[in-house]
Amino acid sequence: MMMRLLKILSLLTVVAALSSVVIAQERLAREVVIPRGEHELKGHFFVAKVGPAPAPAVVLLQGIPGAPGDVLDLGKRLSEAGIHVLTFNYSGTHGSGGEWTLANDQDDVRAAYDYI
Repeated sequence: MMMRLLKILSLLTVVAALSSVVIAQERLAREVVIPRGEHELKGHFFVAKVGPAPAPAVVLLQGIPGAPGDVLDLGKRLSEAGIHVLTFNYSGTHGSGGEWTLANDQDDVRAAYDYI
């Protein structure tokens, strides 16, 4: 009976630890909506782990036509290194409004830059 109780407590400890990791990752990246003319771009903002001090920020371009997730975990890695990171989905891709074209990509990058 005691062994079974210890196994259950061990399992609960693992579940609690995994839950806190998932919660920390969710807090790390915030979903954002970037205004872009008459439509919006979907994106994520990874908050730098620096405490109360100001931190540099980058707009991370994830290729053309992009990807909905954190490519190569770069957003996460840079935020852990103390840099705010904004990723976004180009117009007409992965849930962002508008139409995807190379010309629109340039305006999308400008909108993301203006956002931060």
